[in-house]
Amino acid sequence: MNTYEKAVELLETKSAIYSDRADAPMATDLVGWKDNLAFLQYGSRFREGRKMFHQEFGTPKQLVKFQPQQEDQSMNLLRNLLKEPDNLEKIVSEFVHFFSPLLMKYLPLNLAMLEH
Repeated sequence: MNTYEKAVELLETKSAIYSDRADAPMATDLVGWKDNLAFLQYGSRFREGRKMFHQEFGTPKQLVKFQPQQEDQSMNLLRNLLKEPDNLEKIVSEFVHFFSPLLMKYLPLNLAMLEH
């Protein structure tokens, strides 16, 4: 790679050949997240899933629908911290774990149904 043109060819033209996500067999095979967007290998399924994700969550206008849940959970977080200030780690963990199911509720994606 001793010329500018060769570097551009390698990094831009052929990047899909040389770059991808690392395999995560623990998550994909053992846990069963092979169709989770975060673990998909780069390709048409990944691009289609990313497009769908962006359509649902990609703009501030689309995120407005989550505001009531965010406000409710923020109030719960504050209430719980006032009640049990010594349990910060547990309370924050519960707060964080709330949002994963919320995303799945509002993101009607089943990547297993996408074409390979």
